[in-house]
Amino acid sequence: MLSRPCVHNPRNVLPGACSPRHGNRFLQPPVSSDLRKPVEVACLASVARVCWHVRRLNGRSFSRLRRSRVRLGAKALAQLLVDGDQGSIELIEQAIEHLQGQGRSVVATVFAEPRRVENKQWHAFLRERRIKFCPVPRRGGKEATDLAIESRLVRLSQSPDDLCVALLTSDTDFVDIVEEVAASKDMIVFLPQSRGNAARKYRATSATVVPIGRSEEGPKVRAILHPDGSGSVEMAEPWQSPIEEEAEHLTQFLQDLGYHGERGLLVQGIAKFWVSHRLGPLTVYPAGLGCESLHKLLQAAGSQVSQASWTRYSGDIAFFLPTTKAPAKTRIKVKEYGTMHARAVFKGGGPFTIKASRDMVAQALRRLGYLDGHLSCDLAEALLAFVNLPENKQALRKRCDALPTPTDTVSDVVQKLHRAFLAHDTGGRWRVAPSDTQVRKTLCKHGFLMDEAAPQSQVLEAMQQFARGRGLKEMRSYIGYVFRIQQHMYCSDPTKVGNVDFRA
Repeated sequence: MLSRPCVHNPRNVLPGACSPRHGNRFLQPPVSSDLRKPVEVACLASVARVCWHVRRLNGRSFSRLRRSRVRLGAKALAQLLVDGDQGSIELIEQAIEHLQGQGRSVVATVFAEPRRVENKQWHAFLRERRIKFCPVPRRGGKEATDLAIESRLVRLSQSPDDLCVALLTSDTDFVDIVEEVAASKDMIVFLPQSRGNAARKYRATSATVVPIGRSEEGPKVRAILHPDGSGSVEMAEPWQSPIEEEAEHLTQFLQDLGYHGERGLLVQGIAKFWVSHRLGPLTVYPAGLGCESLHKLLQAAGSQVSQASWTRYSGDIAFFLPTTKAPAKTRIKVKEYGTMHARAVFKGGGPFTIKASRDMVAQALRRLGYLDGHLSCDLAEALLAFVNLPENKQALRKRCDALPTPTDTVSDVVQKLHRAFLAHDTGGRWRVAPSDTQVRKTLCKHGFLMDEAAPQSQVLEAMQQFARGRGLKEMRSYIGYVFRIQQHMYCSDPTKVGNVDFRA
């Protein structure tokens, strides 16, 4: 159970509407008291979900009639639930505006880790838009946010009120529960425009799917996986993803051969299939080009090649599509790369694969820049830096259930990463080692370093002095000090560096 109830403003006021009493603001209709209760996380979500399946309607004709009546009559109150791990401020704004454009009053709730509200930008946004915030403490690495949202969806579905239930996410973790809720409520799912595969799965339910986010020109970057397991990146013309008409067929094909699981990006399975069959170079980014390549291959093979003739997946290939931290969006960068994610992929240096082995994790960390043969040769500190980058931490927690815990040893963490790197669920997208640029600037600012371009050996000495002066924990490697000082620099902004720890 959450340690404290959802934080909300005493007056749920929406901007943009008009009322004689409140000027340019309009008071939202009161919400049923049962919907204001704290979110029940693990146990409640599981029990509620089972109960909901028992109470499920046998047929859907009544639910369709009910939803039609809601749409034809007065617009219902909309309860918008936001997966804080997935929804950006810009996307939340667009989802709210879409619902308000339908004439609905909106009560929005963001589910995220408790420290999210400490971020200045998020704090200001929640306050100005009068959005509720539900802090969801992490429970032993489990995906508590999903469980909390599922629990709330179940309660909303059982409400007697004519509610419109809306969800903002970017993955497929809620497909089953959305299908259940849509049987009795007007259900809307907001997804980023780039999540075509997720949109396809939600459209298979009775929910209305609304793509949001800016329609960009398309990525101008190509990431190419080579037959020897290395990779490269290059610039090209913008590419727009076509409608994924063959996605279901490709998914089934890869699942039958063991290259794809119940979720995750298709391109990861395609890359493993391609390498296993030694089919030559493969463009893995944009992902649609990889899908297109497999589709053409299967079309060319036709009925002449049986399913049995393809090699089944042996479970021993780890696929990586390294990315850097996505910088602030600017017109110049979008014009150059097409999208900000394309820039992150380009700066990541290109995809690669590694065969499973005892030292696979160390190999991966070396390729990603966390280990070298010089100043960063401490495995434990490389692991610490890796798991604390927000993108890596989220993938380990949300996709792989492999986030380290305080009781884990280094060996335990290595085993967790070994499993995560071989899993189908991540798309291979892991962040490379953090840049030391801001650390160098900080050291110069405080007089510990004379030149930002100084060699790493001098920077290491400066970091050691800085850490001692600030009472920071002594580290054994360059990457360890970069992590520790960045954690100190961004202590008031939990979205930049995490606080995951284990027994090193």
